Amino acid sequence: MRIRFIVVFLLLAACGASSRKLEIQQYEAWLLDVDNGLIKSKVISNVNITAKFLPANYLAYKEYRSSVDTDYDSILKAYQCGLTFEVVLQADKADKIYGNLLYYGVPDADALTQRTRYLNFNISEFISLTYGDQVYEPVLSNFEGYNSIGNKINFIVVFELPEFNCGTFKEGSQNELMLTYKDPYWDLGVNHFVFEKKYILNVPKLKY
Repeated sequence: MRIRFIVVFLLLAACGASSRKLEIQQYEAWLLDVDNGLIKSKVISNVNITAKFLPANYLAYKEYRSSVDTDYDSILKAYQCGLTFEVVLQADKADKIYGNLLYYGVPDADALTQRTRYLNFNISEFISLTYGDQVYEPVLSNFEGYNSIGNKINFIVVFELPEFNCGTFKEGSQNELMLTYKDPYWDLGVNHFVFEKKYILNVPKLKY
């Protein structure tokens, strides 16, 4: 009887995880907890490469907070059918090789201009998502620019998958999503980051 009670309790807890609601401070802390499966990272040649899954309700909340006359639910509809990821490159400013990521390997101003243009308009050439046997390019992408204080470069990419139905995956679909970053400038090679869909579906709701 006790074993049955424990099993039922665990099943209820698992089923109810995605229906939890957290205040924004708790929510952001939850997203940053690597145990929750939404952050993957590796270090290559002293450069930290981090890939993060960004939930639709969090993206909608951030826009809602800065919006004047648009309600949260309307904003959420614009985000919930896509899968959004952030890719971040960061290195110590004291590093002799990667102390300035934007200028790494840049011989002159023209090369810097070409690099910036490429990073702005060609993200689909070096960031993709593999699901099952299909490789997807981002439907939306943005180069967030260079943060000189943190020596950090950010990219935001959004993917649309036929198996992802605005907040849930089709039953029986592949469990793993693989985000691939093929480094274009920093000699960091090809890097894969695997996300399990169970963690994406386990994201709590946000109180706003």
